[in-house]
Amino acid sequence: MDVEILSHDLLFGERQARLVLANDITERKQAEEALRGSEAQLNDAQRLAKSGSWTWEPSVQLTWSENMFALFGIPDNEPPTFEKFLARVMEEDRKRVMDGFQAFLTSTRTLERVEYQIVGDDGEPITIQAIGYVERDDSGVAINVAGTVQDITERKRAEEKVQRQNLRLSALREIDTAILAADSVENIVGAALSHIRELIECQRAVLSLIDWGANETVVFDVRTVNETSIPQGTRVPLALFQDISQTLSKNQPALTNDLRALADPPPLFQSLIKEGLRSVCILPLFSQDNLIGAFSLSSEIPGFFDEEKINLGREVANQVAIAITQSRLVEALQHLNADLEQRVRERENLIAELTAKNAELERFIYIVSHDLKSPLVTMKGFLGYLEQDAMTGNLERLKGDSHRIASAVDKMQELLNDVLELSRIGRFVNPLETIPFEELAHEAIGLVGGRRICRV
Repeated sequence: MDVEILSHDLLFGERQARLVLANDITERKQAEEALRGSEAQLNDAQRLAKSGSWTWEPSVQLTWSENMFALFGIPDNEPPTFEKFLARVMEEDRKRVMDGFQAFLTSTRTLERVEYQIVGDDGEPITIQAIGYVERDDSGVAINVAGTVQDITERKRAEEKVQRQNLRLSALREIDTAILAADSVENIVGAALSHIRELIECQRAVLSLIDWGANETVVFDVRTVNETSIPQGTRVPLALFQDISQTLSKNQPALTNDLRALADPPPLFQSLIKEGLRSVCILPLFSQDNLIGAFSLSSEIPGFFDEEKINLGREVANQVAIAITQSRLVEALQHLNADLEQRVRERENLIAELTAKNAELERFIYIVSHDLKSPLVTMKGFLGYLEQDAMTGNLERLKGDSHRIASAVDKMQELLNDVLELSRIGRFVNPLETIPFEELAHEAIGLVGGRRICRV
């Protein structure tokens, strides 16, 4: 039990007395200890949550929690004041915070939420979320104000990171959609450059392709805010950027944080400096493990390209490289298909020509075989007559039949010579020719000689 002793000296005339009172303060002690424990727990909780609390009785007293001092970097042995608080608020937020607080006090609202930034001990900004509560009398005048503050810097950074990630994914989808919708390499590159320049908020975006035969890089397309002295079609010798070329060949970005800091910038960089550009990020374009070009981004701000911007640029560069490769493959396939179609047409024409030639050859063979057969029939017939003439001893007829056989042999020899001549020259000559009927009749009568060749 805790006892509190109180004593008082009393004077009764000339006599003195002392009054001693003993009070049981056990419950009060327990309440004080519980309060101190609660305050300790509150301070621990606020320290873990990076938060603090305050109360203010207008024109009377301002009270801060222990962690409020730590959060604002003010010694806890100093009395809290609004002046000390405002001194830590960043200058661009001070007027907004105070005007908002005054408006809150004179309004009818009982709850207010605001965000602002203060200067941390390391000089870096800290984002604070403040919530104010007000108690008013019957006339609406504020009689008691309380509030909490919390360091939400990490949360804001996480939210901003998520927002940037969502923005990046959205931009990549837009670029991907634009690439898919494009019907040529020119439109693919133009869409990608426009989107990446707006997304990263840089002043200049360029895509160059390497002409390995000429050992040069060719500016394929340029998207820039201002006029440029390096327009589309500009050719630059690779020898002027040997170090950059070697870096890109290793599939690594080539970064220049400040062009003006270069001791001897090459002519191309000098042109960029004249355009007011300060930092450049050059990203490689690879197709099937081969360096085909570069994706260049430029800004007016020195050191503008951080890791996040570089990674975003690389993603877009990879998309463009894939799109260019696919476009080239499609173009090559189209040329191949056209070539195959041409070959098929030529083959079909050749087949048709060969078919016609075969038909002509068949007609020729038919005619030749018929012409060759005619002398043979004649010779066979007159050989029979020769046998009869020999048996009857008719020498006159024997001579005539022999002459006709010899004529038929000469005719066959002539036909065979014609066939051999055609095989030597390697071309087909239509054997059909116009012969006067009277001449043909006389020749036939001459072969027969007035005798029947066929026997019944």
